[in-house]
Amino acid sequence: MFISCIGKQDSPIVELENTIAPICIVETPPIEQPIDLPEQEYLPTQESDSDIVNSDTPKDSHLNKYDSILVELKKREIERQVEIMDAIREYVTVKTAPYLSKENIATLISNIEFMAYDQPDSYKPIRSNIDNPLRSPGLRHLAWNVGERLGIPLAKRAAFIKASFPYELVNATHEYLRLNLRDHVTS
Repeated sequence: MFISCIGKQDSPIVELENTIAPICIVETPPIEQPIDLPEQEYLPTQESDSDIVNSDTPKDSHLNKYDSILVELKKREIERQVEIMDAIREYVTVKTAPYLSKENIATLISNIEFMAYDQPDSYKPIRSNIDNPLRSPGLRHLAWNVGERLGIPLAKRAAFIKASFPYELVNATHEYLRLNLRDHVTS
């Protein structure tokens, strides 16, 4: 016979140390089967996934904060990318100032941003100062260094530097540039 907490017939009766007590449907029975109860009298309740996620227990509190944690992680990633781009802009400005006009540095920074967002069709050509031109080794190092910070594959770095400096790299093939982008470049 089943009697609920308020006297209805839907909860099993369980004998606990010589006392008969109804188990409410909302209560969670013990995980293990009591030794002195027959198998058919032990009816565990099923919890739905939503009951588990909405639980107020400390172990589930991190799940309740899932959306806010995701938002915070995305915010941190965006901040990290902004810091990387700021560092790249400063590096490019300092390293190329002797070789490029202010306008060409701005174009180079735009090209770097286009590379970061995979928009190679937007690259604009740049020409370094005629009296103090950039050379292939320095350009290869620049492409390697910027690409490393942005996590850009070598082939895309080569396309970026070739499109950005077509006059300085007129004799360099895409394949040559891809194979020769590195940290230390000799003349």
